[in-house]
Amino acid sequence: MRNRMLAVDENGKMVDGDQLMAICGNYMKEKGTLKKNTIVVTVMTNLGFTLMGEEKGIHVEKTRVGDRYVLENMLQNGYNIGGEQSGHIIFLDDNTTGDGLLSALHLLQVMVETGRKLSDLAAVMEVLPQALVNAKVPNHKKDKFMEYAEISDAIKKVEERFGGEGRMRDLYCIASLHKIPAGLKCSPVGFVTLTFLLTIFTLLSVLGACVKSGDEIEFTCEGEDEEAALQAMVDAVNSGLGE
Repeated sequence: MRNRMLAVDENGKMVDGDQLMAICGNYMKEKGTLKKNTIVVTVMTNLGFTLMGEEKGIHVEKTRVGDRYVLENMLQNGYNIGGEQSGHIIFLDDNTTGDGLLSALHLLQVMVETGRKLSDLAAVMEVLPQALVNAKVPNHKKDKFMEYAEISDAIKKVEERFGGEGRMRDLYCIASLHKIPAGLKCSPVGFVTLTFLLTIFTLLSVLGACVKSGDEIEFTCEGEDEEAALQAMVDAVNSGLGE
């Protein structure tokens, strides 16, 4: 799509929209052109972006999923850069919509004026493991699922286990009228013990994301069938986590 732009660094590694906004946003902050020291993103942005903002003194404003909500927030609050992980980035000083060519020019400007390689610039944020699973729900419940204590309590327990270094998002996406994207982002740690009130498919997706990032995972099973459960998890890992 012409309205989006992703990049590939000199090592062949992809640089996504979150990283591109982090690169350009930090450059704008250094130049004094980042309005209100704020970058607007959606709730599905990588957790590493939020941690980058905290470290660099940049406020990360979050909206619902969709570039129209990003633009709406930017116009209402006077911000001048925002976008999505997909590479749809809005530079409001230049345009009111995403433009892949414009985004590419902004990135090239940073690279030329700083003299730094893209891989070096992209290291401004750490891309943390992130899994996304769609759960089917009845149409009349698609925007009310958080009213169910079982769901909200499960999300709270998961985030508490990560102690501020992970988050889980259950949200209604207007692009998927009958599905709820359940995304979990976690910080790499020495070992992870996960207990979810979720489907086993969700659990395996999260573990797969963590394993791909190089994490070591320790499984803890409790109950009368703990040995069988532990062996089942080991077998799942050895078989590729269902992939």
